[in-house]
Amino acid sequence: ELQERAFALNERLRRMASTDANAFIVYALRDDKNRRIEQQPFQMEWHDAVEKYRRLLIMTARDHGKSFQLSVGRALFELGRDPNLRVKVVAQSDDKASAILQQIATNITDNPRIREVFPELIPADKGNWSKHKIMVKRAAISKDPSLEALGILSSGTGGRADLLIFDDVVDFRNAIQQPALREVVKEAYSSV
Repeated sequence: ELQERAFALNERLRRMASTDANAFIVYALRDDKNRRIEQQPFQMEWHDAVEKYRRLLIMTARDHGKSFQLSVGRALFELGRDPNLRVKVVAQSDDKASAILQQIATNITDNPRIREVFPELIPADKGNWSKHKIMVKRAAISKDPSLEALGILSSGTGGRADLLIFDDVVDFRNAIQQPALREVVKEAYSSV
């Protein structure tokens, strides 16, 4: 009976995963030890707030899962629901942004649960996959990549985006160590 209940719960999560970001993350994604994600109430609230508000700022202590939940999980969920989206993830450095993009790209190519939920979320036949850009198969014809990830001070930022995610763009270096960079980061955020 316990096994039947676990199977029924898994099936319910799978069905909900295409329309509910929290169910998607629990069903389709795994942590770095390949364990199922256990959504915390505050993480569920983040995804509810993303659905409710056009602009949103989430601030919390380190190691609460902001990057995984929003930059990786939410980006995958939104691209799965609409492969025509143009998503940008902006982090404090190109390397940090590239690591986020790599996690997203690996999930698209190698995660069978993603394919179960969003069978159409696959790499495009045309368009390059690089350490800063990926293209997924989509109906829209666009010069902009499906997902681009760059550092806040990168010269490559700009272009069009339907969903823009800023992930820890302020860090120790640009806030404390080199305070003159604060204004540069603000200007990049506002105008680039």
